[in-house]
Amino acid sequence: MPASMTGFGRAGSRGRGARLLCEVRSVNHRFLSTKIRLPSALGQLESMVEQRVKERLQRGSVEVAVFWRDAGARLASTLVPKVADHYLAEIRGYLKKKKLAPDVSAELLLGLPGVLAPADPDAIADDFAKELRQVVDSALDALCEMRTREGDRLAAALRREAKQVHACAAVIQSGIPAMVRNYQQKLGERIAALLDGQGVAPDPAILAREVALFADKADVTEELDRLKSHESEFEKLLAKSGPIGRELEFLVQEMGREVQTVGSKVQDTALLTKVREAKASLEKLREQVANFE
Repeated sequence: MPASMTGFGRAGSRGRGARLLCEVRSVNHRFLSTKIRLPSALGQLESMVEQRVKERLQRGSVEVAVFWRDAGARLASTLVPKVADHYLAEIRGYLKKKKLAPDVSAELLLGLPGVLAPADPDAIADDFAKELRQVVDSALDALCEMRTREGDRLAAALRREAKQVHACAAVIQSGIPAMVRNYQQKLGERIAALLDGQGVAPDPAILAREVALFADKADVTEELDRLKSHESEFEKLLAKSGPIGRELEFLVQEMGREVQTVGSKVQDTALLTKVREAKASLEKLREQVANFE
């Protein structure tokens, strides 16, 4: 089934110690746009995360955010004894030479460059690459499930509006003959009123020719046939799997063009009401299909 571009997915790794939590959000976009936020220690794995997204999604603005859980010990800086010993020996030697008290505070020592070494991002990336891939894939699974459910809901809404357009088209098609007859009657009455008292009878041939011209201009058979064809293709697309958003947008645009042409030919108030109803449904369709992948 077709999927919506709107969704959310979350997944986290299990176990003790440092773990990962991934959240994925997606909204409408003409193309696939990704925004990835990783902890700095995992920054070099961004391309891998982006590739996982591209393998699963084809349209939408997608934001992937990954967070640490209980990672304090794994990310903590570590003391480098050789560096600390070197600083301590140098400082104490200097203080002794100057005949000063040889006391060195822990705060001073730990604040010196190189005494505390930050966690190695390469080692962390190597350790957590597999886990990161798993939580991203699981979050994408949840996102895709939600996008599919939303797609089902959208498809049902689209079918309702397409059905309404079809019903309006059927009323318009069945009402055209009555519109022509009404035009013929009114035209005959106007001609008769113009010729009243002049001793000249209306020419049936002229009347018939004018009515034929009107009927030809008011003929919407081709437009409604194309509209039915578009509706049929519309339903076929909704039954497909995979991205259909752009095709749906094109079809709705073509359906709107046909309804617009029908509206320019119809001169009956009741039928024009149906044209407006069809346009309103098409506008809803236009808004909804923009949500499909």
